[in-house]
Amino acid sequence: MTATSSPLHHRWAREVRDVVAAVPLFVSAPLLRPWHTRWGATDAEVATAMPGDDLVPGCQYRTTRAITIAAAAEAVWPWLVQVGFNRAGFYSLDLLDNLGRPSAEELLPQFQNLQVGQWVPMSPTPSGRTAFRVHSYEEPRYLLWAKADSTWCWTLTDLSGGRTRLVTRIRTRYDWRHPVDAALGVLLMEVGDFPMLRRMLHGIRDRAEPAPEASSGSHLLLSEVAAPSEASSRPRCSRRRTTRPWRLRIAENTVDGSLTRGPFFSAEDVSPAATKRHRGVSGRRLHPGGGAHTPSVCSGEGRVQ
Repeated sequence: MTATSSPLHHRWAREVRDVVAAVPLFVSAPLLRPWHTRWGATDAEVATAMPGDDLVPGCQYRTTRAITIAAAAEAVWPWLVQVGFNRAGFYSLDLLDNLGRPSAEELLPQFQNLQVGQWVPMSPTPSGRTAFRVHSYEEPRYLLWAKADSTWCWTLTDLSGGRTRLVTRIRTRYDWRHPVDAALGVLLMEVGDFPMLRRMLHGIRDRAEPAPEASSGSHLLLSEVAAPSEASSRPRCSRRRTTRPWRLRIAENTVDGSLTRGPFFSAEDVSPAATKRHRGVSGRRLHPGGGAHTPSVCSGEGRVQ
């Protein structure tokens, strides 16, 4: 094997392992529907109205999921803006949703120009039936994608300690006037949505949170125990984990005193910020521009105040 083909081989092998590790979640998703459709979300977050709730009536599939990120909303927002096929990817199982292309591990300035009506491609050739468009947004508070039979909304709420609560809601209607599209939608949503979106939330969290840097007297992270040549070539924001979704334990996610539980727990469910506090490490990621973001509000109907 040549030196140039070796990294590609290892990347594909890793992506195949990631998909295999997620198989238990794909298989069990239909059986765990009441739990995974509100994974990580509190009762209040599930009940709260979100932008786009009234755009597609008669939805048979509704989910509200959430994660806490140890970073300000301004640091999380750019990772959402650049999502899409032939853009930054989806920070999930790249072999399945990005044709094996690695999702971006850094912010891409060429995809940071957000506009109402622009495509959020889900495949190489976006169309009105397969791809979302940006319906409206308020930087950095919410982002709404929509298409004829579905809406996908993201909200960002400030928490104490410079953290952000990221909540996402998907609403989909199965249109049986188009049986093939409806059947494909059932397969994608009922089987594939939860494992993919769960990993996507973890991927956004891992990229947006400050990269750890060892401080004096701190313990080394396992990822830092590597040959110097390997460590120096690895992107600072790359913190991949091996998923073990079949470990049946209780997962606890504290959100300002409230507690949510679920039957699946793995190393991915533990925020790197929590381990950093115990290890005595800290870090900061620099974002393009380096300055404060200017909030803006846009919608399909034009600029609003």
